[in-house]
Amino acid sequence: MNIVIIGRGEVLYKVMKTLYAHGHSIPLIITAKESPEFKKGSSDFRIFAKEIGAKFIHSPNISAHEIKVALGESIELDIGVSINYTGILEEDIILLLKLGILNMHTGDLPQYRGNAPIAWAILNNEDKIVNTIHWMESGVLDSGDILIQENFNLDLHTKICDVFDWVERSAPDLFLETLKILQNNPSYILKKQRDSQKSALRCYPRLPEDCKIVWTKTCLEIHNLIRVSSNPFSGAFCNFKNDVIRIIDSEIFEDNEAFLAVPGQIMAFEKESVVVATGEGKLLVKKIIHNKKTLNPRNVITSLRSRFT
Repeated sequence: MNIVIIGRGEVLYKVMKTLYAHGHSIPLIITAKESPEFKKGSSDFRIFAKEIGAKFIHSPNISAHEIKVALGESIELDIGVSINYTGILEEDIILLLKLGILNMHTGDLPQYRGNAPIAWAILNNEDKIVNTIHWMESGVLDSGDILIQENFNLDLHTKICDVFDWVERSAPDLFLETLKILQNNPSYILKKQRDSQKSALRCYPRLPEDCKIVWTKTCLEIHNLIRVSSNPFSGAFCNFKNDVIRIIDSEIFEDNEAFLAVPGQIMAFEKESVVVATGEGKLLVKKIIHNKKTLNPRNVITSLRSRFT
């Protein structure tokens, strides 16, 4: 197939290289400025485009006219593959491709549409993350018919980096399988999203300040926040005396003790970790960032008469 690559990040980069290695043609690569946590940036896409002789466009928004100018009228485009592009792809762009544009969304569509679906699913204490490949529709996020889905089970030890690693590993094969299905049956659909509109759930963006710990919340809520804020992000944060502490590793601590404590109170030391009171239950804080150094909490916290705020 003649495939247009559209988007950003290391997952799309691996998908692109895998599709090319399996004999698919890539006449055009469209990308935009990378996010800080990405391991692959626009320069990597540019280098690969040069290696394979593909046209290259760097733009946060793309038009059908720009694609036509870049490629000319002679190349027939079969399909687009999109992950994490910054702009909205309008109908006239989708119509340039014989089959349309495939998008990969790491959410259990029609639930968890929109922004930061992995983080929202973990915060919502879901037991799985679902990787979905679906057809794009112009003007509506993550709404097209679904072609293939794959699950990744979550537990209380799963961090957001574990999900990212799984997505990076699984996405190339998921796209290869989808293209193989479409080559045999271009009209194949696993699930029509229009049939499930009542269960649709839209996720909205999360900001860095959303990672602030509110110690009056439950130990489960705080633990989940730490899971979604850790590597490759900078960690859930709170104050300790006059400093900012970022917590990047924790566990729910259960000892069946009935207690009265102000949320944020340091309750006990467990080897190099500290036990902290929350609005409901206790949290074991295992690893922190302080003054840009990754440390055990005991390196900073030395007294039980201390408190996170």
